[in-house]
Amino acid sequence: TLSSGTLNDGGNTISLDNSNGWNRTGGTFTTTGTVAFTGSTPSFISGTLPTTFNNLTMNNSGGVTLNLSPAASTVVAGVLTLTNGIITTSSSNLLKLAAGSSSSSGSDLSYVSGPMVKVGNTDFTFPVGKSGKWMRVGISDLSTITTEVFAEYFDNGNANLTSLSGSLTQVSPDEYWMVDRTVTSDPVKLKFYWENATSSSIIDCSYLTIAHYTGGVWK
Repeated sequence: TLSSGTLNDGGNTISLDNSNGWNRTGGTFTTTGTVAFTGSTPSFISGTLPTTFNNLTMNNSGGVTLNLSPAASTVVAGVLTLTNGIITTSSSNLLKLAAGSSSSSGSDLSYVSGPMVKVGNTDFTFPVGKSGKWMRVGISDLSTITTEVFAEYFDNGNANLTSLSGSLTQVSPDEYWMVDRTVTSDPVKLKFYWENATSSSIIDCSYLTIAHYTGGVWK
């Protein structure tokens, strides 16, 4: 718990091993190092003030939940490393990666469950997933450094599966991604990943295309 004064990691790693987590209610955090969640005890990033981490490492099989009150984004300015455990976010407690930051690819063992945001104009792959499914989505060819792209994976069908246009005959009843941008209207190229055939109902890839839900219709 950081409640007053200044905590400076001196470029070193602060390891929160089997702890209740990171709780900031005051003070200043100065960082050029890493905060690492380790162990197997479910943990939290909580408190009344948000924190900007330099590097954030997730290696806690019990998972970490973002739970600030009042709700605010938790920011990573350097590198997000996903080794083991799930980071759980919400629309009011986002994980935000600042411009110039990066992330490891994640895995079935470690990903972000819930929405996350990437700021900037560099190519990026969101290490998102849900309910045991790791299902990345990538963005590229952005032009504005202030662009913010939001991404979340859902392991269920969209609420509207029947409003189709063009040559579409069906949209997946199993899953979809929500990807959107804010701050600017940059065009964004998307790349979707098919990580694990055993968790998918895809039978013939030759019939696949990407559909965009807009104006109440899949296009």
